[in-house]
Parts: sequence; structure tokens; C-alpha cells
Amino acid sequence: MSTSEKTATQPGGGESPDVRKERLGKARPNARLIKVGAVAALVLVVAGGLTYALTSRNGSKAADTGNAVPVVRGNLTVTVTEGGAMVAVKSLELKSEVEGRKSILELVDEGTVVTQEDVDKGLVLCKLDSADLEESLSSRAISFSNTEAQYTKAQEDYAIQLKQNESDISKAELDVKFAGMELELYLGAELAAQVLQKREDFANLGEDLRLGGAALQSLRDFQSKVQLADETLQRDTDTLKWTETLYARGFESGTKLTADRLALSSSKVQKTASEENLRLFKRYTLPKDAEQRYSDYVEATRALERVKAQCHSKILTAETKVKSTQASYELEKKRLEKTRLMVDKCTIRAPKPGRVVYASSTDPWARHRNPIQKGSQVYQTQTLFTIPDMTTLAARVNIHETDVEQVKLGQRAMISVEALPGKSFAGKVTRVSPVASSANAWLNPEIKVYETDVAVEGTPEGLTPGMSATAQIVVAELTDVLYVPITAITTYQGERVCLVRGSSGPEVRPVETGRFTEKFVEIKNGLREREAVYVDPVQQLGERFWELTPEPSQSGLQMIQERAGQANGQKPADAPAEAKTPDDKAPEQAQSQSIDWRKYGEEIRNATTDEERQKITQEFVAKLSPDQRKQFEERMRARQNMSPQDSERPRPQSGGGGGTRQETRGQ
Repeated sequence: MSTSEKTATQPGGGESPDVRKERLGKARPNARLIKVGAVAALVLVVAGGLTYALTSRNGSKAADTGNAVPVVRGNLTVTVTEGGAMVAVKSLELKSEVEGRKSILELVDEGTVVTQEDVDKGLVLCKLDSADLEESLSSRAISFSNTEAQYTKAQEDYAIQLKQNESDISKAELDVKFAGMELELYLGAELAAQVLQKREDFANLGEDLRLGGAALQSLRDFQSKVQLADETLQRDTDTLKWTETLYARGFESGTKLTADRLALSSSKVQKTASEENLRLFKRYTLPKDAEQRYSDYVEATRALERVKAQCHSKILTAETKVKSTQASYELEKKRLEKTRLMVDKCTIRAPKPGRVVYASSTDPWARHRNPIQKGSQVYQTQTLFTIPDMTTLAARVNIHETDVEQVKLGQRAMISVEALPGKSFAGKVTRVSPVASSANAWLNPEIKVYETDVAVEGTPEGLTPGMSATAQIVVAELTDVLYVPITAITTYQGERVCLVRGSSGPEVRPVETGRFTEKFVEIKNGLREREAVYVDPVQQLGERFWELTPEPSQSGLQMIQERAGQANGQKPADAPAEAKTPDDKAPEQAQSQSIDWRKYGEEIRNATTDEERQKITQEFVAKLSPDQRKQFEERMRARQNMSPQDSERPRPQSGGGGGTRQETRGQ
């Protein structure tokens, strides 16, 4: 909230050291409210009353009496004064890191100075209730042990499955190898390779010249038996012929002949049997045995693929179990560690040396809603303490949007605090927020302020964060300028004017104003040094004030003409002869003079109901010019925002070149 302080000047325009010290040492955080109320009050009292008088058609002139002061030339220092609080720009915040809400069981006293020895010993600043967390910690430990055992077993099962898979696959591969060797052993390498590459017609293997191995050996055995039976038959045939010849000559007995005939019959039977065995071997035994061995090889190959697939499936199952139990293990481990951490976080220890400040001490809302004290409930991420860096103390104030353009980095300032009356501290602007603050927007969304830090030079004793402070920022220093009391300035026909003591009595003089304060306003044009102007003419002249007739000076009329010409895109007049005479009234001025302002004021005061006042006001506004209507609306809005205490203190009208939140002091 903006504040402005009154200043006292010496007759020559300077300010006494005692007065300056007293003014800079006072902190007035509610000065903005006083200033706004003062402006509104003065609008209703001075501006309205003087306008009534100046627009009167009465041509008589009042006597030259009243309180008049001279126009002074001197130096003015323009300041912007705002209220706020002391903060440490750099500070360590200690927050509650425990989930949920916890009660404070132990708490160090605010303001305790923590030393490096305390930090080394682990000084406890705050202890939160951890009973439920400790109970949960025991349950977590048991659950973690169970999942750890399951995880270990799953890892061992996985290792066993790996070994089992290696054995199963190795056995299946040997079966394939042995089946191939059996086929090769039976058919021979060449024919076995051909059969494996492209299945042959096993029925004709006996005639295949590539046949080898055991099958060839068996074939040869059968062929040998056939050959031996044939030779035996030939021998027995020859023997029988010789025996029959000898028997016919009487040299052999009948018994011998019978025996030889039996031997020949037996040889014939043996030959027939050996030939049939050879045929059966080629036709059935050889193809059957070859195909059986081929089928064994194929089946062994398929069994190998099945074993590999089964091993892959088993290892995937084992891996999944390992991963599942590992995830449970890690989850329980994290929960256990987190619970342990939460138990540890319930005890907050001093991390660095410094002075302990409760967070609620610097936050008025927290101070009333949830102060930091034993038994209070605190939530996670809530700031409990701050340990400020006392070398970075600054007054943090909110600059109104009408003044923020004047405040720049590096500008010097004076800081005063309510806790140390009579003392002030030098500082400078170190930060101006580039965007409007929304901290108090819900209170009054129309007020836009910019957070600004004014750093204190050095490290003064007695200053601590949270103290109410006022920063008086020097935004401009004007040298060799004219200025008058601000109560001597009012508004007439959209122009700022003052009542000047003339040779024939008081006269209205248009003036061009610059920066101003609650006491003084800079005069850029319209007045001369040492001319006398009336202060509070209504109060000083009484009823005679209402009899005044406006008689602007030639220079004042010329200024009005120049401004009117500039507004219409014309060049300002060069000679005073081109200015209008007092009798040449502008239509707007004539319209304003036709309104009986005094009668309106009396009617408003005599009205007894809101309906009557509203009707009178509507009729009054309908007769105003656009500029006067705008001023009237601004006046009413300002009055609505005033408190009763503010309205009792008259202050100057706003808009005097620098905004109501400026302050200028004479030097």
C-alpha cells in the first residue's frame, strides 16, 4: 500500500535537518489510504467550491483579503514512498517433508541463534509425531523380509532351470547325432547322406550300388549263402550221377545211392531257402531297417526342437517369476526406505548457523490460521522455519502501477521500520518485478502493484525479517524550479488554476503543473517568483469567495489558447495579442457558467432521501461538459473508496503531473 509523508520546508524552500530526520524516520504503512481519502475530500471541498465561485455570473470583486503565500523558487526531491516488510532476499527455508499432517511435539524457541557447534551436534529444531510411522515401519520390515526370501528363491530356481535346460538340450542333440550315426552305419555314409538330403525309395535299396554299411554286409551274407547252396547242389548232383553209374555196374550199394539222392534233395531245399532269404532281405528287411533308422533320426531331430522350445518356455517362466518377485522386493524395499526416511524427517535438525524465524511470523494469514506452535498440525511442503541471511536484508514493498515507471534499479532510498522509531537506514533498489503481483488481487482486483526490493546497505543491528517497513525511494531531483502549496491549486474548465493576488483583487490564473507532493506542486508555467497565491481561499475568504469573477491574466489565456490549438492540430499562438479577451467565452465555458453550482450543493444537502439525491445528481450531470463529467465521475469513485477517517483529512486533487503516490519535498 502506497504512503506519502508530509515535509516541512524553511522559508527559502529548504528543509531543516531535524525535520528531514523526523520525516525519514517515520513509517506510515497506511498513508496510501489517507492520501486517496484526502484527494477525494479535497475534490469535494476545494475543487467543487472554487469552481462554483469561479463560474458565478456576479461581476463584483471580493476584497483582497485572505491567506496568501509567495511563489518560491528552489530545489525539489521527488520520492515514491511505499509500505511493506523487511525480508531476507537469501534465506534457507526448512519445510515439513513428512507426508500427510503431523502434530508438532517439540519446538525450538523463535529467535534462537544456532551456532556451528549446534549444527555439528545436530540441534533439534522441531520434532513431529511419528508414532503411526514407526508402527508402519515394523509392518514394512516384515513384508520386506518375505518378498526378499521369495526373490532369492526365484533367482535360485532360475539358475537351476538354466542348468536343466542345458542338460535336456545336450541329451536331445546326442539323440539326433546317434540316430544319424545309426543310419549311416546301416546304409553307409554316401547313401545315408543322400537319404537325409532327399528321401530315397527304400524298396530298391538292395539294388543301389551306393549301399554300404551293415546293410551291404547283410546283403553279401545272404548272397554268399545262395552261392554256397548252389555249389552244394551242384556237388550233390555230380555225386549222385557218379553213385548211380557205380551202382549200375555193381560197385556201390543201394544204401549209398539212397543217401546221395537224399543229400541232393537237401541241397535243393537249401538253395531254395537261401534264395528266398535273399529275396526277403532285399524286399522287406533292408527297406524296413533303413526306414526305421531314418525315422529314428527324424524323430530325434523333432525331439530336439521340442526340448529347445520347452526349455525356452521354462526359462521364460523362471525369468518372469524372478522379475515379478524382484519388482515386489524393490517396491517393498522402497516403501521400507521411505517409511524410515519419513520417521527420520519427523526430526528436523539445524542445517546451518543463523537465527531461527517461524514461517508464520512473516505470513499474517498463517499466523492466524495455523501458527507454528506445539500441537499445531503441519502438512507436507509447509514451510516451518527460515534461517535468513542477514547480509541480504531488504524492504520488500509493492509499488503502485502509476509509480512503477519511475522506479529504477540502483535508485537510492531511505528505509524506516515501525519497531525502531526515529531510525532510518540507507538502501537502494535492487529488484523491480516486471509483472504485476497477484498476491492481494482478490482483495481489490483493480489495484495493480509491482513487488520491489530495496536492499539495506550493510548489516544494521536490530533489523530482522518480518518487521513492518517503509521505503522512501528517490525517483527524481528537481533543481531551481517554482513551487507553491498544493492547496493553492484547483481545477477550472479542465485547466489547473490558482487564485493570485492581483492589483485590483484576487484573480484566476491558469497554470501548468509538474510533479507534486502533499504540500508542494511544481509550477512550470503561469506564475512568477514571489507572486502571492491564496491558500484555501474558501476557508480564508468565507462568503466573499463566492462573489469572485474569473479574470485570467493575458499569459494564462494565451496558454489556454495554445493548448486548445494543439488539441486541434494547430500551432500555438506566437503573440499575446492573439489571445482571447475575458469577455470571449468559449461555448463550453458559457455552458458551465450557466449551471448554478451553489444551488446544486444546497439542494444535495437539503435532500432527505437517496431518490432525491439521485435525481438532483442526474440533472446536474446532464448539464456538465464531457471533461467536467469525467472529473465528476472520478471524484465520486474516489469518494466511494474513502473511509470516514480519510474523508476528514483534506488533501490535494490527484493528477498533478506525477500521480497521487508521489512525494516531493522542498530543499
